[in-house]
Amino acid sequence: MADEAYVKKALEGAQAAYETMKEMPSYKRSETLFDVVQTHHERREELAHVLGT
Repeated sequence: MADEAYVKKALEGAQAAYETMKEMPSYKRSETLFDVVQTHHERREELAHVLGT
């Protein structure tokens, strides 16, 4: 399980990403999110293995 420091670091990263993304034009946000989804799809088996352990 994640400890408090890990969760805090994850939340800080999410906030930083939000600040970056909100300044992007919508077409760039769309491209970025598409890339995230594509990578997730390509690595879904790896992700399932990591989450399952």
